[in-house]
Amino acid sequence: MSIEGTALNPVRLVAAALIGLVILLVLIIKFKIQAMVAILIGAISIGLIAGLAVGHAFIPPTPGPVLVATMLNVDLGWVIIVGIFCGVFAMIVAGPVWGSICGKKYMIPVPEHVAEQNDIDESKLPNFWTIVGIILIPLVLIIMDSVCGVVPALSALAPVFSFLGEPFVALLIATVAAMFILGIRHGYTTEELEKVMTKSLEPTGLILLVTACGGVLRYMLQYSGLGEVIGDAVSSANLPIVVVAFVVAALVRISVGSSTVAMTMAAGIVAALPGIAELSPLYLACTTAAVAGGATVCSHFNDSGFWLVKSLVGMDEKTTLKTWTIMETLVGVTGFIVALIISMFA
Repeated sequence: MSIEGTALNPVRLVAAALIGLVILLVLIIKFKIQAMVAILIGAISIGLIAGLAVGHAFIPPTPGPVLVATMLNVDLGWVIIVGIFCGVFAMIVAGPVWGSICGKKYMIPVPEHVAEQNDIDESKLPNFWTIVGIILIPLVLIIMDSVCGVVPALSALAPVFSFLGEPFVALLIATVAAMFILGIRHGYTTEELEKVMTKSLEPTGLILLVTACGGVLRYMLQYSGLGEVIGDAVSSANLPIVVVAFVVAALVRISVGSSTVAMTMAAGIVAALPGIAELSPLYLACTTAAVAGGATVCSHFNDSGFWLVKSLVGMDEKTTLKTWTIMETLVGVTGFIVALIISMFA
């Protein structure tokens, strides 16, 4: 059975994936016709996860790009714009194209924990466009902050969006909107909503720790003189900073496994390079995307995302390496190539 022209078109699935990996399970349950799912689950899974990987790697307000942008002192509006360009091409290559190949090549059965679940009452699920709208709230506010700073006709609104477009404020507004629309309006009590919000705060400790370490690392590299050493080596090699950022992030990613650590170390090294502050905001945004791309490639056993996808989709390690790892590499490399091309005009 062909998936072209149907609701299971990989292009649509890639776009839908930006809401989160959980949608993968919902779609599999919804289209749980065993003979059909065994064939399509590879294409569906890779298409969905590619969209999620792109959003996580390139587009603020996810922690990685925000961390790198902060360390390089670049406006998030530029990072979002460049990230969207990089993300679109990366999703096309890693989602519909690679997802279709995986769907034809790998036969993945429905995971037991999904097959044994009861059908979901879809009337209780939030509308797709409601979710997209909530996700877009911080993106629109941050972009408007940047636009008001460069468009004279919107200068009167600049103070307003300067406040609303601050990442913490924009994310807070989106969080409050999600609490009301997805929580209270869907019948959650205040006690249930409190439990959900408390649970969601658990991973933030590690993020704050890594972010703080990233700031410390930057100044260690800067004051120790290592940044100048790397800068001299880069100058002698005549490599663009965008390329250096990608290579450093990719090497750390391959050796350590964590994308956040790779972004942190690469951004710290790049931020300590001589003359980095003199670069244009667009070039710095491309450098941020290059760091994100390098920190995405070659996901393997040291990456927690590798094991998350393996367990959710129900693949063995070998198949996960052949599908998820290659998909992550395609996302990172494609995003880097787009960022490199844009940087040539910065």
